[in-house]
Amino acid sequence: MSNTMDDFWAFIDVQRASIPEPVDSHESLLRSAHDGLGGGIALQYSKYYADLFESLNKIEIWEACSLIAGAPCGDDSFSYFRNWVIWQGEEVTSAMLLDPETLLDLARAKKISLSDPFVESLSMLSVHGARDANIPLSQTDFMEEWNWQESSAEKISQRLPRLWAVYGGSFSWEPQQRPPVSHEVAVDGLGILKVGDSVNHKSYGAGTIVTFPIPGSPVALIRFADAERGMHIDAKLFSRISL
Repeated sequence: MSNTMDDFWAFIDVQRASIPEPVDSHESLLRSAHDGLGGGIALQYSKYYADLFESLNKIEIWEACSLIAGAPCGDDSFSYFRNWVIWQGEEVTSAMLLDPETLLDLARAKKISLSDPFVESLSMLSVHGARDANIPLSQTDFMEEWNWQESSAEKISQRLPRLWAVYGGSFSWEPQQRPPVSHEVAVDGLGILKVGDSVNHKSYGAGTIVTFPIPGSPVALIRFADAERGMHIDAKLFSRISL
């Protein structure tokens, strides 16, 4: 296996074709593929990943992510969205860098679901993730060239009119305030989960839900014994702990 940028994209395409959705529920499959790369190739791929990840750090892409999520995205959810874009492959990533609104056309043409466009586990491709993916990554701050507080619902509707036409009706914006936070979320197979509830993860054990950073989405910050992790909650990996 070689390590050019084309090879990196081929690796992404192969894994996307072989790993079922949601990706984070099958992290072990991605880890196995990553571990099979070998040190030199894994290191080079981590550089490609890091460059792509930072290139997607643009206000228009953050605004697209926020529109789809229904509210201004925080650092973690924006990181997972950029991972998701990279996971879709070279064509989608390149198109997003040129014009985030093309995502609507690509989603339709490629039958890509936009219902949950967040992937956490791809962060293992980073240098830190490759060394120890059990340690949550501390992603870099947004680029100095822009600040999410300079955005607004009006600016988003002007910059991204097509996405606004689809998602603007359900978008909630609170100027100069933190993005709204959900205190409970309905999860298929688990019912209503609330902040403070205890859950059990098959790999990490018992944990407590700290917050739901994306309103209405089963993405939660969970405090485990060793660390806090942002994770997608689903009945395949989680169970409730009744007190």
